[in-house]
Amino acid sequence: ITNKEGVVEEVEFARGRKVKSAKISAKVEAAPLLVEKPRIVTYKDGAVYEGDLHEGKRHGQGKLSGADGTVREGRWENGLLVEGKFFYPGGRVLEGTWADGKLVKGKVSDASGAYREGEFREGKLYNGRGILTLKSGDTYEGEFTEGKMHGQGKLTHTFGGYFQGEFQNGTIWTGMRIDKYGVLTQWYEDGKSQAVARQSEAKAVVESTPIVGFELPVVFTNKQGGVFDGVYLDEIKKHGKGQIKYPDGSVYDGEWVNNKRHGAGRLTSAAGEVFEGVFEKDVPVSGKGVLPLKTGGKYEGELVEGKRHGPAKITDAKGGVNEVTYIYGRMIDPDKAARTITLDDGSTYLGELKTGVPHGMGSLLSPDGLSLIGVFENGSFVTGEGSKRYEESGVYEGSWVDGKWHGPGKFT
Repeated sequence: ITNKEGVVEEVEFARGRKVKSAKISAKVEAAPLLVEKPRIVTYKDGAVYEGDLHEGKRHGQGKLSGADGTVREGRWENGLLVEGKFFYPGGRVLEGTWADGKLVKGKVSDASGAYREGEFREGKLYNGRGILTLKSGDTYEGEFTEGKMHGQGKLTHTFGGYFQGEFQNGTIWTGMRIDKYGVLTQWYEDGKSQAVARQSEAKAVVESTPIVGFELPVVFTNKQGGVFDGVYLDEIKKHGKGQIKYPDGSVYDGEWVNNKRHGAGRLTSAAGEVFEGVFEKDVPVSGKGVLPLKTGGKYEGELVEGKRHGPAKITDAKGGVNEVTYIYGRMIDPDKAARTITLDDGSTYLGELKTGVPHGMGSLLSPDGLSLIGVFENGSFVTGEGSKRYEESGVYEGSWVDGKWHGPGKFT
């Protein structure tokens, strides 16, 4: 027993009465409290802390509720959370060990069920396991090393099917790809892919080595030596956004549909010359820049609806350069002047002229966006195709021959 003077006594009792006592120590001073009593603190930014304090700082067990709806609770040291949970309004939860205000070891989980668990650096999973949704919408579940998909994992595609196996440094290494019908379509070994005879997943597992891996983006080298980095759709068809480097050093970066360049894209030659525009079924149809020619030269200019249009530069295989003008795929006679002029009604004409008026091959773009492309005579359109507005009647879109509507067309 410690008496009121702070001296410890040894006491013997019999039937509730003290019968013997002896002092066994001198007066002992009480140790100072390490943690102040729990209290509630409201900060200037609207956050509220409820818990232990030491020298005015959060220290011990406590809970901090932010004005933005976030909640941090657990063990604090010198004002910072060192072990506990961090709740976000959307359902995301970070829990584990913290250092300098950042999660270094623990688990991050989302309302969707996705999670990452292990060692974290700068807010990202560095070593451990987790479920991660990629920008493509595909989902990876497996191991991470140094922030990359590395080890055993499974990648499930939004369009069906999956890769499962071993990843190394963020790339597919060894394993197999199963399509949405449960059929084995592709095998990877030591980072290289090969097509396989179609067989069911069950048969593939029995007849092959253990399942071990894949990842996105997929890097695939075709028989011609082209290297594609992007998204594949069933079998090995490029689909979506991706980049391919051809054996000649040129690079296409853009959209794909069923293994063909289709949509917005950018083609860069080995020399750094660029064409940027729209592709359809592997063919550039509109845009501006430099395109290689089958003859070995190059075309530098614009494409409209798949045809050369406007001022351009043609370089032949020997390096000779010609500056020319095209009107909807047809080259203007070099001996005739080709200019761009604005007419009185605001229309813009590009093509051949005679005494200052459209005459010969040319194109006419009206202020309301309608256009005519073909042959003009003394300022009038006579042969070609396009669309023209007639006052108080409507718009004709189709073909002309000798100044008259002729062939396919419509009037609205």
